[in-house]
Amino acid sequence: MGLDNICILGSRLCPTMATTVAERLGVPIALFPYLEANPEKEKSQFGDTEVNGLMPESMLAGKHVFIVMDTGPDVNLKLMHLLIMLRGCREYMAEKVTLVLTYMCYARQEKHDRRGSVIVAKLVADVIGTAGEGCLTDVITIDLHAQAIEGFFPVSCQQLSLVPLLIRRMGKLYGDRQDVGYTSPDLHGSNMAMLFVPSHEGAKLVPLGKVRMGEKTITVFDAPGINDRLGISVDDILATSGSNKTSNEFLVTQGMKGLVIVAVHAVCTGDIVKNLVEINPERLILTDTLERPASLDNLPTELAKRTEFVSAAPLIWEAIKARAAGKSLWDLKETSYWDRYFRQPFEMMGK
Repeated sequence: MGLDNICILGSRLCPTMATTVAERLGVPIALFPYLEANPEKEKSQFGDTEVNGLMPESMLAGKHVFIVMDTGPDVNLKLMHLLIMLRGCREYMAEKVTLVLTYMCYARQEKHDRRGSVIVAKLVADVIGTAGEGCLTDVITIDLHAQAIEGFFPVSCQQLSLVPLLIRRMGKLYGDRQDVGYTSPDLHGSNMAMLFVPSHEGAKLVPLGKVRMGEKTITVFDAPGINDRLGISVDDILATSGSNKTSNEFLVTQGMKGLVIVAVHAVCTGDIVKNLVEINPERLILTDTLERPASLDNLPTELAKRTEFVSAAPLIWEAIKARAAGKSLWDLKETSYWDRYFRQPFEMMGK
């Protein structure tokens, strides 16, 4: 069908990505709750904090609706926005819905990792499927915390990755340096860090052994090969940066001569500013899969100048174009966008 039959829905809690993509594609967009019909009287929430479930019903019937949003902080409120939007698309006769979930909440609770734990990520996927039953046909995600989550959804789920874009950026910044060691504060990030090494001549993977005791205490016990190297810490999620702080303190004792922090999802909660100030990274490189965190507005000026965001928007709008045309996301590999941003990093990674 192409772009003529699509529209985009976003949440007022995280409107930037949906708005950016809609403007680029030149397609209609509405933000939920939809207040335009009576902006003088309507509010996003009622006094008891219930969400005002108003939908742009006139633009939904017979359309392929793309819901574009993250479910980062405020996690539960954003999740409620998403569920109501899915239900609304069903009630107002959308032809089909594709959910572009740029960051999935509860993804770190995807397994039984301690006594009494619940696989909350599976619950979230099930609830999304139930809310969208009859109209939700597929889900597009970006760098899930665990790949197995793709199988939690009752509909097709395809995962995109921003790692090649980050590899490309690191090549521009540090490609001429051979004294680089890629590391990560956790196991998932270590798997991601491995992908950076083949594209960076002279770089070394520095596995970082650690033990997490309880929820917060982290004991680092080994980091071979970091001496006299610039450390580049890679992770999928930057939350409080507590793990980065602990690992940085240890790596400095092992001879590391500076740290760059690279992360896909800028969740940025809790003591993030305090910890980043103590780490004082040479650079902080993130992406915009979440609405820009307000916490980062409190960074000291010099650290703020060393912070940059790599945009996920081009990848998202190309994915939407592919799905609107009835194509698989694997068909992105045949586009000029893929050649420009992804081909070289993936070939160096042996993909």
